[in-house]
Amino acid sequence: MTAALLGNVDALRERYLGTDPFDWIGDTEHLCMNMATYDLMGKELGVPAWKLIGPRVRSWMPVAAWTVSQHVGSTYIRKGVACWLNIAGYKLC
Repeated sequence: MTAALLGNVDALRERYLGTDPFDWIGDTEHLCMNMATYDLMGKELGVPAWKLIGPRVRSWMPVAAWTVSQHVGSTYIRKGVACWLNIAGYKLC
């Protein structure tokens, strides 16, 4: 990790650590942390995070996956798992 990235992680840790996730509702500055706080709030309340945001829009969402070059056996296993998980696309690099 670069020093700049580590500095950003430290700044985020200082900003959020020890605070109440409910204080961050609607925060748009750090969307990755915003999603995590909604997940924490949902877990605390025993409801899915989407119920805190608004009405359910869809019951499923297409997902894609990719992987780096590997031994052909590992590639077939990963592709099989992706199909089993109903992943819509799979990119081999």
